[in-house]
Amino acid sequence: METPSSKRIVLPLLRGAAAFAIFFFVRAFILFQTLNIATAKDTQIFADFPLFAIGLIVMLGSLFLYNSILRHLLLYSADELESFIENPEVGGRLAEYLRIIRGREFLLGTAASVIPLMLFIPFGGLYEAELLFAALGSRRYLAIYAVYLAAFLFSGVNARYETRRHWHQLIERRELDMLKSRLRFALRLALILIIYPVAIPLSPILVFTAINLFTVVRAVLGLFSTVGLLIAAATILFLVFAMPKLRAHRHRRAFLRRLRPICEDAGFEILDLRPERSLRLGLAGGLTFSLRRGESLYSCRLMVVEHRRLPLYFTADGKCHYLLRLGGKKHFVSLARHFEYGFTGEGKRILILTPEPKRAFLSSDGGERRLFTGDRAWSATVFEPDAFLGAVDRNCLDRSSRSYD
Repeated sequence: METPSSKRIVLPLLRGAAAFAIFFFVRAFILFQTLNIATAKDTQIFADFPLFAIGLIVMLGSLFLYNSILRHLLLYSADELESFIENPEVGGRLAEYLRIIRGREFLLGTAASVIPLMLFIPFGGLYEAELLFAALGSRRYLAIYAVYLAAFLFSGVNARYETRRHWHQLIERRELDMLKSRLRFALRLALILIIYPVAIPLSPILVFTAINLFTVVRAVLGLFSTVGLLIAAATILFLVFAMPKLRAHRHRRAFLRRLRPICEDAGFEILDLRPERSLRLGLAGGLTFSLRRGESLYSCRLMVVEHRRLPLYFTADGKCHYLLRLGGKKHFVSLARHFEYGFTGEGKRILILTPEPKRAFLSSDGGERRLFTGDRAWSATVFEPDAFLGAVDRNCLDRSSRSYD
């Protein structure tokens, strides 16, 4: 009968061996497909494509493949997740790398992957390295093997670091239950096994096409003057970086133009009015201010919602994320963009969302609740601009419809 201590040894070994087995056979198929495309009569572009570049692309692709496979197996490993939950804090990248390297799970899992890889080297196991040998000469084979093995080890360390970060985010969002889905595990693994065998063999063609396209674009741009190119580049940079700030400035001005006369009529005094001057992730130049009426004090923040059509989730005090779901109702892939909205101030805290998001939710205790204007989420009461101005006009900012802590 296995003891818990024996499982801590056997499971990392099995996981490392499984990662290597999947990686090795998929990588062999990828190289086979790449060579078939390179030698086909209909793909003569490889005649002008350096053999070294093909070998380098396949080698880098195989490292990314190993990283993806190992991350996937680690993400759904209950034993390592249980060990992580005991100390779920994630520090800086370098500190985490050192912690991972010293861990027993990493040493066992890496041994189960690296030892078979080294055993296959004398028998031509590193097929992509053979392409580099043909381009660089066999005298450099030791250096190529050493670089590949070092990159292979680093890929394993980075896979564990990214997995720990993912676990930490799932714990914060109380979404660990998603790791119990076997269907999600199978679909994600299938996606990895489909994307890499298609993308890597075709990547030399895509690179070659991109180089030719760049040559054509450069020839076309040569028809324009240097001043014209600088003006076009400056215009593009302006549209990319300045437009969000201009949009935030427009929302601020429209809000303040309505706020000031209403406060005067209702007897409120506006204090500490400070625009957000830096463009932060998720906060495209908001606004902070305070309102005072008699003994009542309200600390307010105007937050510009960048993606009003995406649902906005309040996951903790001062933390939010937009959520994009791709797929059906039962089976889907979620993409989240996290940011912080927290602010300090005395009195009651009020968060004003402009423009009003289509849907807002509060994630608490593993569940989701729909948020409406006037609801209190964590330490702040959420309002849309019209409702906030109406509450100021009626002097009912202290009333919140529901409270979620």
